[in-house]
Amino acid sequence: IITSRAIILFFILSSLFYINYKITLFTILFLTILFMCFYLLTRPKILNHGEIVSKLDKQIIKNISNAFFGFKDLKINNLENFSLANYKDSTFNLSKVMAEIRFIAGSARYVIEFFLFLFIILFLLYFNLKGTLNSDTLSLAGVYIFAVLKSLPYINLIYINLSYFRAHRNSYNNLSEIRKEFKPKAISVEKNNEKSLKKEIKKINLKNISFEYEKDSKFKLKIKNLSFSKNSIIGISSPSGGGKTTFLDILSGLILIEDENSGVFYNDKKIKNENINNYYDHIGYVQQKVFILDENLRTNIILNRELDSNLFNKVCNISKVSEFAEKLENKYDQNLSFAREGLSGGQIQRIGIARALYKKPQILILDEATNALEKKMQDEIIKDIIESKICSYKGADC
Repeated sequence: IITSRAIILFFILSSLFYINYKITLFTILFLTILFMCFYLLTRPKILNHGEIVSKLDKQIIKNISNAFFGFKDLKINNLENFSLANYKDSTFNLSKVMAEIRFIAGSARYVIEFFLFLFIILFLLYFNLKGTLNSDTLSLAGVYIFAVLKSLPYINLIYINLSYFRAHRNSYNNLSEIRKEFKPKAISVEKNNEKSLKKEIKKINLKNISFEYEKDSKFKLKIKNLSFSKNSIIGISSPSGGGKTTFLDILSGLILIEDENSGVFYNDKKIKNENINNYYDHIGYVQQKVFILDENLRTNIILNRELDSNLFNKVCNISKVSEFAEKLENKYDQNLSFAREGLSGGQIQRIGIARALYKKPQILILDEATNALEKKMQDEIIKDIIESKICSYKGADC
């Protein structure tokens, strides 16, 4: 919008320069001074609006987030009306702030027009008193009045959009910082590392790890030296909040330790940014809460991989997905919209297990991945996983 209006203004000013460059320069200077004065007077208010908009944006997103992820607590504690009232207050206050911003930005045109016409009237009265007001002067004044009146809406539109940008700058900066935080680091893949990670996993070591989420945190995970060998089945136990999930996130490479002498070592090769994607290829990770795509059952298991029918049928049988899939109206083509189909917690976990197994991982991590299943089914699935020996490296076992 700003660019298109600026192009139109350029052609108008070019025409005026051709008619009389001195008067045109004076007109531009006069309008610039008026707009600068208006800008300086309204700038503190606009910046204050920007801070308010940023806070209200956060409140609105927080309310929406709570509605999605905390709906059970909202329902059980009768907080629906409270949550809705907070959302309404935030959106109403945001609409008021935006109305004020639009009023301030839109009023620039009328303020400029007032002072401009005041100046023109004084200009004409001055030349009339001097007796030099003639048809040429009136014609020239008419051309400039017409040009300025045609230009003001474009100038005002540019000013309004710049005001909106200033008002949302805090929110924009917050978003930019978040995007920088989550932007994947530039990775220069080392050929040696890439080659070494295609080998069969024989040993994994966790060395000299001292991890905390923030400084002075009460929780700190410390591991001096811990080894896992091929064909091992390891159980991890600790009290709630003891760091089991954090430990598994480090083991899986979701949390990377920057220090060269500490972290996860794969066949004595440290896992780091340069080779992490290759490491992920060998990891099957079923978390406590399995994420379900709004896609059909088959896609939720194979994700973006090619369909291998034999492997697909095998993992569905091992995970017992086949038991409930056959009862669905469209079987594996059934869309798994959570709200419509009402999948149980156990069914969701079984989909997560099938998804992890379809990768044929050398390392399979189950983070309370069967706690929603009956004991008998848990035992059967774990037994079948162990006996299946599904693995990404030919001839090797998980």
